[in-house]
Amino acid sequence: MFEEQMESSCGCPLAAAVTFHLGRQAGVAYRGGFELGLTAIEFRVFQTLVLARGRTVGAEEIVASVRGDVRVGCEAAARQWIRGVRRKVGSPDPVRTIFCGGYAWNPAFAVSVCDRPAAL
Repeated sequence: MFEEQMESSCGCPLAAAVTFHLGRQAGVAYRGGFELGLTAIEFRVFQTLVLARGRTVGAEEIVASVRGDVRVGCEAAARQWIRGVRRKVGSPDPVRTIFCGGYAWNPAFAVSVCDRPAAL
């Protein structure tokens, strides 16, 4: 399912099935060529999970990536932001919930990350 390779407009290899494309400088993420419409906070959460490459990311790390520091109630804020990301990325959900640990990007979902925005 993920063997066939395509190339995005910026030259990054993309898997043919479920592909996410992350333009770091543009603050925009795509799924299969369609913009996800993430808010700035949701994009930061999405980016944090993707760049962790399957590693579990705790609520404190998610909040720190968005706000720059950790505050009281960070678990509730992280849950809310993850819910927003999940709602916008659609099904199947690439974000795994790790019991008593946090969240992780499912490595079965291909992601290309580029420094320049893609013109998909």
